[in-house]
Amino acid sequence: MSTLAAYRRVLGGRQFRRYFVGESISSFGDAMSEVTVLIYAMQLAQGSTKPIAIALASAAYLVPGIATGVLAGRHLARLRPRTLLLIDSAWRGGTLSAAALLAAFNGLNLTGYLILLSLASLSRPLAGAGSRALTRELVDRDSLFTANTLLASAVQTASMVGPALAGILIAATDAGLVLGIDALSFLVFAMVLLTVRSAPAPSQQADVEDKARRGIGWLRDYPTILGLFILVALFLILYGPFVVGLPLIAEQRAGQWSAETVLGVLWSAFGIGAVLGNLLVGARRSLAHSRTAALIAAAWGAVTIVVAVPAHLAVALIAMLIGGLVYAPYTAILSTVMQRHLPESRLKEASAYYVAVTSSAGPLGTLLGGLLVASVSATSGLAIDGAVLVAVGLAMAWLLRTPDHTAHPVEVMEQQA
Repeated sequence: MSTLAAYRRVLGGRQFRRYFVGESISSFGDAMSEVTVLIYAMQLAQGSTKPIAIALASAAYLVPGIATGVLAGRHLARLRPRTLLLIDSAWRGGTLSAAALLAAFNGLNLTGYLILLSLASLSRPLAGAGSRALTRELVDRDSLFTANTLLASAVQTASMVGPALAGILIAATDAGLVLGIDALSFLVFAMVLLTVRSAPAPSQQADVEDKARRGIGWLRDYPTILGLFILVALFLILYGPFVVGLPLIAEQRAGQWSAETVLGVLWSAFGIGAVLGNLLVGARRSLAHSRTAALIAAAWGAVTIVVAVPAHLAVALIAMLIGGLVYAPYTAILSTVMQRHLPESRLKEASAYYVAVTSSAGPLGTLLGGLLVASVSATSGLAIDGAVLVAVGLAMAWLLRTPDHTAHPVEVMEQQA
């Protein structure tokens, strides 16, 4: 089956199609908020406090969700996936709407804004938990990778367009108004979710057995999932120097262009590669293995090394395009492996922990990346980081070499159902 045919087959399901449209709208809101949240914090701050305000706003919209994921993860199994998504969309839409309304009447100061951002962040793990579980309810097992690739494509497209659109709208209107648009996207998603109907997963003995183990100790029973979590954490930590170093590389090679323009073009090349990559691999279910995810991490390390090479800007552009092509199926692979291996209760819990891991490892990697680049240089820092990531990716690929398709009790139950 061709990739386009696989996409048509998945989107042919009315319930998944509705969910996909709603998730796409919400993804644009999320992408716009990456810029809007920080710019509005900067506008509320005064003079030299702007950098501190930006840092506080970024932390406020991220850190509380880590605590939710860790503390509430095991309790999420009691709620249906759609309910989890509804709670997150309504909660974030409501808190951001409150911020936008207060901003419209000049009734919001920086302290109040940070409090509202912290409240909005609390429900983030519910979205991660609900999304993977609902997708598994809406499509058949053979279509999971294709469905996850479609959802990842929506997120990647939003990441390309959303921040730029937010910047344009803020320049033309006001950051508070754009914050309201972000809030509206979540509320629209909540309304779409009300129209989505899914069949609950059948009761499975694997769920009952897993519930006997409290805390995160149960992850030892799922070595593939534990290995994925370690891979994701290491990848994000080692991705940090790239986030810090790429703007400096762009500045060095800008030539007659501005550094901002070159940086935008480099990320656009990555985005184009990612979209093309998803179009090419959507039907290739054979890619959905943890070992493939580790090899993608190693490949991104190689891309990092090429970008660091002192050469013409075109070399970095080609490397970013190839990097997008290679990275494209990464998140879809992670989701599909988790959906295939875990019973419903553990899928929700693991997804909440996944959000906690990504929300903490990402900022940590950026901090360490800043220290690395500051201690050497952008070029040397990226070269060192890329070499380490290649080694880590290959080592994880070797450790995860055991086939993922080994049947787990949940899969046996599904086959007997």
